[in-house]
Amino acid sequence: MFESHAFAFFRALHSLIESVPYIINIMVGKEEVESRRLSWQTAKKSLNDLEAYTLINDIEKLREGSVYKQLDNLVNISKHRRLPQIDSGVFCDSNAKFINKEFDSNKCHELSVSVFMIESYEIIEPFVVMFIYELAEFLSHSATFP
Repeated sequence: MFESHAFAFFRALHSLIESVPYIINIMVGKEEVESRRLSWQTAKKSLNDLEAYTLINDIEKLREGSVYKQLDNLVNISKHRRLPQIDSGVFCDSNAKFINKEFDSNKCHELSVSVFMIESYEIIEPFVVMFIYELAEFLSHSATFP
């Protein structure tokens, strides 16, 4: 049960950050709202057309960070292949952690589940809120916004 709740949390957080390209498209893009072609690349192109370089840099900084990469790796493995095992720590009296051999790289080795939940939430959620706010602010002062 713990694993299913943990993965539900990580998937929800991942879907929050992956909704940013769709939000950008709604606010400034030229694609249909339900387009399947939307991605980080189309989002950055839309922002580049507006010369919103600071916002592009914010996206790149987030996506290059270890928390985003770990979250993306974890969720994609759990969505497309299997649920990575979690060592509950019950038998060794320690915190629950991801088992290293379950991942494509060593990026998640010995990663505490609860610590990663807190760390990823504290980075992803404020980023999305502030990014949307900053995009709205940029658009309200932009002469190139349609």
